[in-house]
Amino acid sequence: VDTPEAVAAVEALAERLGAPVSTTLLAKGAPLSPRVPHLGIAGGLSLPATERIFARTDLVIAIGLSMAAGTSRSGKLFTQDKVLRIDRDPAVTGTGPVLHGEAAQALAALVGALPRSNDPNAEWRDYVASELSVDPRLEEMAEYQPQLDPGTVDPRRLMIELDEVIPDNAVVVIGGGHSLAFPPTFLTQRGRTFISSYSFGAVGQTFPTAIGVATAFPDRPVVGFEGDVGFFMHLQELDTAVRENIDLTYVVMNDEAIGAEYHRLQHEKLDYQMAHIDTPSLDAVARAFGARAYRIDAEDQIQAVAADALAGRGFRLIDARISRSVVSRHFRIGRVHLDRPAPGAAPPAELPPAAAPTREDRAGPSLMGWLSSAGRRLVGQGDR
Repeated sequence: VDTPEAVAAVEALAERLGAPVSTTLLAKGAPLSPRVPHLGIAGGLSLPATERIFARTDLVIAIGLSMAAGTSRSGKLFTQDKVLRIDRDPAVTGTGPVLHGEAAQALAALVGALPRSNDPNAEWRDYVASELSVDPRLEEMAEYQPQLDPGTVDPRRLMIELDEVIPDNAVVVIGGGHSLAFPPTFLTQRGRTFISSYSFGAVGQTFPTAIGVATAFPDRPVVGFEGDVGFFMHLQELDTAVRENIDLTYVVMNDEAIGAEYHRLQHEKLDYQMAHIDTPSLDAVARAFGARAYRIDAEDQIQAVAADALAGRGFRLIDARISRSVVSRHFRIGRVHLDRPAPGAAPPAELPPAAAPTREDRAGPSLMGWLSSAGRRLVGQGDR
């Protein structure tokens, strides 16, 4: 879903069905209209309200997705028999029905075939609105409040504060590792473009990628996010960034650890301190290369530092000291329940069960009948 026509078709179908829209990580930043409720990312990076909405949905329309385990959280977020897939590859099959074709044309055909309604899925629409009436990011912050390490900030709070400062037209480049969980989940859309650089699940790709992105988008602010260990893998590119005067604000999310391994070893009750790495003052290192550089180690510094960095031109580095005590929701998801309401949200009315699709409907001939009967509680998804 990477053309204006396809995005418009997603919005048209969502509005006709009264369905919210969620995206995969790769489709983060799709230019969706604010008229359509947006649930954020589906899968391991979902926030609490998104989890509960998926748990109650009857139908997920998956557009251009590979339906890998991460998108449905291995079936814990929603099961494959609830999925209607739309894919241009005629070889793609699924447990539920599959509609083959280009996204824009296939979605337009669905919209044209649906019966018109003045207010489709009013009950479902009200339930989704009640869940989203409280900022899901703040709910996640409220339900999990670990003690922070001295001289550090909560990475979730770091993102929420930066969200208010990063320009709406920014290009945001995101790395891998444990820090991957925070920028795409806690930074909102706002017209921004998001680029992920974690091929093969490997860290260490983001700094050179961000330099290339900044070169390709000279008229837009570019902000990169990466963990400290990934950054060390291309530390020498500080010279390139400064010498070529690359217009880039680069945020190193510095937990002084190989974050993913640190938390996994701790979970397995192994020697997790072997993944702890004392790092130098990265702002001092960047200054030695000639860069403008900053350090964040307290919450009240975040917006002022970011605003000053983003106001300039050329290469700027922010050494953001984040606490290792904050485990991402993705890593601790086994202890999270999907059935409790958001704090402050109105309790939703109990929805009647949707009619189950018949074997014949699933086979394909009555696709629109199956969509109409099963789609009372529906979420649309898109990927690139």
